[in-house]
Amino acid sequence: MALGMSATLAVLLALALPDSLLPRWDDAAPPAAPTKLVARPGALLLGTDSGLYERRGASRSWRLVLAREDVRDLAPTDAGALVASGGRLFEWSAERGDARELSLGAGAEARAVAIDARGTAWVASATGLYRRSAGTADFVRELSIPSGEVTGVASAGETLWVAADGALWSGSDARGFARRVGGLEEGWWELCGAVETAAATLLCVPAGIWRLGAAEASRIELGVGRLFALAAAGERVFVAGEGGLQAFAGGEPIAGAGRQQLAIPAVGLAVDRGDLLVATERGIASFALAAGRRESESERNLRIAPRRARSSQIQQLQRAALAYLELSPQRLVEIESRARRGALLPALSASLFYDRDTSRGVDHDQVFTSGVHAQLFDSDNRRNHGYDVGVSLVWKLSELASPDDALAISRERRSLVTLRDQVLERVNHLYFQRLRLLAELDSLGGEDEAKRAALELDAAEIAAQLDAWSGGAFSRLDSNSPLHE
Repeated sequence: MALGMSATLAVLLALALPDSLLPRWDDAAPPAAPTKLVARPGALLLGTDSGLYERRGASRSWRLVLAREDVRDLAPTDAGALVASGGRLFEWSAERGDARELSLGAGAEARAVAIDARGTAWVASATGLYRRSAGTADFVRELSIPSGEVTGVASAGETLWVAADGALWSGSDARGFARRVGGLEEGWWELCGAVETAAATLLCVPAGIWRLGAAEASRIELGVGRLFALAAAGERVFVAGEGGLQAFAGGEPIAGAGRQQLAIPAVGLAVDRGDLLVATERGIASFALAAGRRESESERNLRIAPRRARSSQIQQLQRAALAYLELSPQRLVEIESRARRGALLPALSASLFYDRDTSRGVDHDQVFTSGVHAQLFDSDNRRNHGYDVGVSLVWKLSELASPDDALAISRERRSLVTLRDQVLERVNHLYFQRLRLLAELDSLGGEDEAKRAALELDAAEIAAQLDAWSGGAFSRLDSNSPLHE
């Protein structure tokens, strides 16, 4: 497919993408800011800025398996997964459920990891590229890549791609490596993912997508911010970045032709049993990849729930939460209005003075009269008290012409608006997550009592959180305005 297609054809491709259902959000919030996501049979691994977490089977909670800062990369293996975290290399064992540290050599700080189609493990490090063939225990340096900083490595089909010193290299352990594209500026050579499609190989870099054919290389600027991950499923390609999750039909990312599936930053992608899993700071979102998937009973119940009741309740809940946290728009307007009128009001100062003065004098004298010697004594004692009360009013009218206060008010207002948006986003997420739980409860049969009890407990927990955000208003609102007809 040519990259120079017309804008009309790009729009047609976007319209041809199958409409997606609303994402199914994971019940358990991420334990820390996510960085990478890997799905293995029976287990889900989440790399975060505070360590590696694991969740197995139907468990709803994350378990810390590696307490290291800044998990930079994950790669699944037959026995577990390789982990690059804090400049060190670890191997997580699915059987034991823990991680052990591996050694590459002095100064070889791990940057990224990958597993190719042959099962060879690759590690990008500060001193070069290292590999461990399947069935062996030790890593050796790949000599066809120059020594020095290697920042990224990713596998696409039979080819391994390497990012080093402003260039992209391709090759394998059998035939060695050769530079494919060089002299690249920042943002266009730091690998964060690779997939192989029927027409070309796609490489994900922070600034966009590289499309590499047999004899040509071209780059695609998607215009959706920094990119973090890339995944392919069937005829669709998914890109995760600051602008959210983008889906492209036909296996060809084209600027302006993607359909936005999520509007919040997405940092990790994984395909697991027909579902696309997306790691965000809000949680793990799941999208069904199978075309024409039958609508579940819980989704049907949520879809046909009374819209008027939902709309009225969430609006009242939002107002109650903002009022309880003193973030309502009216309060912000009042604060700004009072601050702007501050220069018109005088500064009142009052003073009280008390003065006390005491003086004492003594005088001695002698006199000789008529042959008689006499002693004369004179004393003086004085006390004075004084009080003084003063009140002054001062108008600083020069502040009316000074922009300092107005700028301070504007900055404070922006901070409060940001905080208000974060509160509303959290309340909305909890509210609609509870709706999904209630819909799933309605669809359960009478025989599944264990799952019903777990869902009821989750719904009660979310209701308690909403009460905490709104000062108990949610429970009163939910009892007075039920969601059922």
